[in-house]
Amino acid sequence: MAAMDVPLMEFRLMNKGGFDRRVVPALVELIRRQRIDLVHSHLYHANLYGRLAARKAGIPAVVSIHNTYGKPKVHRRIINWYLSRHTAAIIVGSEDIRRDVERYDHVSASRIVVIPNSVDLARSASTLSKLEARARLGLTEHELVLGSIGRLEKQKGHRYLIEAMALLRRRGMVARLLLAGEGRERLALEALVASLGLEQQVVLLGTRTDLGDLFRAMDVFVMPSLWEGLSLVMLSAMAAGVPVVATSVGGVSQVLCNDEYGFTVPAGNAAALADKISECLPNLPAAMVKGMKA
Repeated sequence: MAAMDVPLMEFRLMNKGGFDRRVVPALVELIRRQRIDLVHSHLYHANLYGRLAARKAGIPAVVSIHNTYGKPKVHRRIINWYLSRHTAAIIVGSEDIRRDVERYDHVSASRIVVIPNSVDLARSASTLSKLEARARLGLTEHELVLGSIGRLEKQKGHRYLIEAMALLRRRGMVARLLLAGEGRERLALEALVASLGLEQQVVLLGTRTDLGDLFRAMDVFVMPSLWEGLSLVMLSAMAAGVPVVATSVGGVSQVLCNDEYGFTVPAGNAAALADKISECLPNLPAAMVKGMKA
């Protein structure tokens, strides 16, 4: 944003739980001072405060919703329904999100616009060879390497992927797993890794920006999410030509076209993940054909 000469402003509000009454007045003051003509917000809290502020300032609001409703909350459904009447457009990233907004928020289809998520192809590229990318991560050329990138939150389903790694080891298939990302589940995931004796196989990399280099090091990208809209990181992995194993949530099945461009499994099922990975790894050339077709 800074490179595009777009000013960034940080309010440092919402640092406590519950509704923060300071946010809407602060946004209204900013709207009027900067003579803003339209508010476009992303994700629940920004959509809540942004729409309230836009309505008070007398300007239109557009919101973007990025996730299906894995655990719809009654109070959020009521708020979204009420605020939708004062929303110029609701942008969603997949047909699955559109269905959830109609079903749970009771929003008219005429207000919803489906714009499928897209990614910057340059972020999936790497100048490194596979060997070089692995060397930087302390991996060897002939290891089987799985990878997953995303916030360490329950939604992302990492525990099922770690449990799948233990199942694979019992079957005599030893692979390495790279987990890139940070979040509230880190300590729980570290404890799970230790309890399963996977310390030498699972590597928590923390937050990374070198996605292209990580993709280059992987044999297979795994997305074990419990719910999603349309995963940007999965699309990035596909753009890098990496074979994808993903849970059939959100827009995944639509993008992978009934497993033509990747492999899908049920969400929240470690055994199904292990089965599909064990099917994929011994046949990497065929799996890579699917990845390249994508």
